[in-house]
This record gives sequence, C-alpha cells and structure tokens, in this order.
Amino acid sequence: MLRWVFAIVLGAWGAAPAAASTGADPAAAAEALAGAREALAEGAPGRAFELARLARAFDPRRSVEAWELMGRASSARGEQAAAHRFFRRALGVASRAERARLLARMQLARDELGLVRLDVQPGGARVLVDGEPAEVEPGGRVLLLRPGVHRIEARLEGYTPRVGSVVVTAGGEHTARFALSPGAEGDEPRWVAPPSSPRLARRWLTGNALLVGVGALGFGVTASLDRPRVEAEVALSSGASLGLALGAGLHLALQAALDPEGGGRLTIPRILLTPLLAGVAIAVGMTTPSATGAQDAVLDPGRSGVAGALLGLGIATFANTALGERDVPIGIGAGLALAALAGFEATMGLVSVEAADAIDREGGDADAAAGHRALAETSLGLAAGLGALAIGSLALGIAGDADALDLAVGPGSLTVSGSF
Repeated sequence: MLRWVFAIVLGAWGAAPAAASTGADPAAAAEALAGAREALAEGAPGRAFELARLARAFDPRRSVEAWELMGRASSARGEQAAAHRFFRRALGVASRAERARLLARMQLARDELGLVRLDVQPGGARVLVDGEPAEVEPGGRVLLLRPGVHRIEARLEGYTPRVGSVVVTAGGEHTARFALSPGAEGDEPRWVAPPSSPRLARRWLTGNALLVGVGALGFGVTASLDRPRVEAEVALSSGASLGLALGAGLHLALQAALDPEGGGRLTIPRILLTPLLAGVAIAVGMTTPSATGAQDAVLDPGRSGVAGALLGLGIATFANTALGERDVPIGIGAGLALAALAGFEATMGLVSVEAADAIDREGGDADAAAGHRALAETSLGLAAGLGALAIGSLALGIAGDADALDLAVGPGSLTVSGSF
C-alpha cells in the first residue's frame, strides 16, 4: 500500500495508463481500494480520492467501488456536487444489491445542494457557471450547485450573451431563464434580472414574523398593567413592543415591494432611518406637558406611547438592515432586534426600581411606588425572556448558515425550526 501512496505524492501517474494498456491488474486495484478505504478512515479524503482513481485505472471492473469511494472522498472534502456525480456514475453500472446504498449516498449529497433548472432559448447554447462550463445533469438542463450566489452565463454563436445570478439554497429548486437575442457572440453580456425566489421571501417572512410575535406578546403583557401614577411608563413600554410588531410588518411589505432579491437597495435608507427614529423617540419621550407649569409635571401617556412606538419602529428598522441582506443569517437579524428590545426593557425595569426607592425615601405616594415596582417586575421579566431568545437566535445565526432559521405555517400550527 505504501508504494501507491508514494507514487501519488510524487505524481507518478504514468503507471495508470501503462496498467490499462497491458490489461487489468486485479491485485493492484484491490490494494489501491484498500488503501483508499484506510485513507478515508484516517480522515485523508484527498489521498483516498487519488487511490480510488488509481484503482479504477488498474481494473475498470472495480469501477463501482472506485466511483463510490471517489464520491465519499469528495463528500468529505465538502464537494457535494462532485460526490453526487460519482455516486450517479456508480449507480449506472451497479448491481441490484448495491443500488440502495448508492441511492442513499446520492440523496445525502443532493440534500446539501440546490437544483437549478435551465430554460435557455434558443436551445444549444453553452452555459457557464461562475466562469466554468456547466456540468449539466443527465435527462435535462438541470444543474446541482452548492448553496450561495452563482453567476450563470448563456452563450450561442450569432447571439448576444446573457448573464444572470441565482441564489442557491440547500435542498431548494430554482429556475434560470435566458432568452438570447441575435447579435455578436463577442458582445458584452446583457444582464438578466433573476426571478423572485420564494426561499428569499420566506427568509424575511421568518425573521419578521418572529419580531411581530415577540412585539405582540410584549404589548399584551405590558398593556395589561393597570397601575396609578405609572400610566406614561406603561405606555412607553407597551408602545415599544407595538412599534416593533408594526414595524416588522411594514418592513416585510417594503422588502417584498422594493427589493425582493435582497440586492441591498434598502440598506442605506434603513441605516440612516434607525438613529433618526431613535432620536425622535427620545425627544418626544422627554417632552413634558407645559400647560400647568408645575414642577411635578409627569409625562403624558399619549406622548409616551408615541415615543415607544417610534423606538420600536427604530428597532425593527435596525433588524431589517440585516434581515434584508440575503447573505446575513436570519438569526443575526432577529437576534439583534431581540437584544435591543431586551436592553430597553431592562432599562425600564431598573429605572422603575430606582423611582420606587426614591418615592419610599421621600415618603411619597405608596400607590405610585407600588406601580413602579409592578412595572419593574414586568419589564425585568420581559428583559430576561427576550435576552434568552436573543442569545439563542444569535447562536443559531452564528453556528448555522444564512437560512439556518425557518418558519412553517400549517392549519392550526406554526413551527419555528433551526439547522446547523
């Protein structure tokens, strides 16, 4: 076995054609296959691939085993498209007993790839993916590509080339359409806008649906408080949750209408709008009624509610700066919003505790002190829950991919799931 490893390291490929030309060498093929299996077990897929390739050159009758090992080695290196092709080749000449195993391996590789259907008119055009000739699957114009953004180009003599992009998701199905127009093949390729992707739309639905749910829950909890002398503070807290829910729905609609492909056209406006909304919210919240001119004037509940709503809208805008970017994990965008709202509620709780203590020290209204403490308990409880959700969401976003969080809605059910 060591002599094959040594031969591969030195690049001595002359032995393979020589063996093929003089006839099969079953012993050498068996030794190479055994070495490939050992290399896979040792976590050396590159060496396993070359040994399996060498084994097939020594004895083409061992092609099924060689292609399967080449597929396993490719899969171990993260090259699932290549793995799928090798498993498919092995399947074409495999026995009935081997087919079930190979089909299972093909499916595992397929689950990590996205399927792209090509619709190119007129037919016969050459297709390039990321600048390389496309490897089209048998039985039709179908590509299996790794998740991510891919540049697809169609060329045909006598026609102007067309180029577009497709955002491929693991297990997803996509379509790339090109209608070539007569012209010179050497002309600058014309850009084709990609069709709207349901998977991308579901990304924004998932993230914003979570924010709507969290905002509605926070609003229901804080709005249920009925305490004297803290109406403005309650309105501020419930307004923030309501603003988050309404803002998430608004941004979902804006994203679908103005930037369905996640091209980033709304990024700069959102970045500029977030501090503006926060600043206006603070300004409105600090404004006290001036009609009485009394020193003990308190915030107006109506104004406080408006300030909270503006603050919640700012948080939703901040979150959608990330949610609107197709390459940013959903968990990151949602986690940022949850963390911001948790920080706001924690601040409300701490301020309410301090206010209650101040009233007690001055011998003030006992009902007001009790109201502040009730609000503090509610706000700090919400902050703890939101903080835990934020940590989980951010962890999911960091450990998973851009689509690691998903939402499934069915009759009478709503399920949120994550994948790593």
